[in-house]
Amino acid sequence: MPVVFTIKNEEVFALAGLWYIYRPPEGEPIHTCTIVTTDANKFAAKVHNRMPVVLSKKAQGTWMDQAISDVKLLSGLLKPFPEELMEAEEVTLPSPKRSPKRPPSEN
Repeated sequence: MPVVFTIKNEEVFALAGLWYIYRPPEGEPIHTCTIVTTDANKFAAKVHNRMPVVLSKKAQGTWMDQAISDVKLLSGLLKPFPEELMEAEEVTLPSPKRSPKRPPSEN
C-alpha cells in the first residue's frame, strides 16, 4: 500500500535538490533536476531503504545560498531527517479508468 510521509506540525517542507542546464553543442538547452536522497531513518526504512533529504528551516538557507561552496558544510546537511518529527499514513490510489469493452469488429 502507498504511504504518504509528512513532517509533524508542518504543512510545507523542503527537500534538497540539484538543478543543471545542459547546453549541448547543437540544439536547445536541457533543463534537469533531481531530489537528493540519503539512507532512510528507522521510520522511513519500514517502507524503503532510501529517503529524500528533508531540510530543516535553518538548513534551507544554507542549501540555497549560492555563495556557500564549503563541501563539508553542505555534505553535513545530507542526513536522514529525525524520525520523531515525521508521520506516515497509508493511502489508497484511485483505480485507473477502464474503457468499456467494444464488441469485436465485424469483417
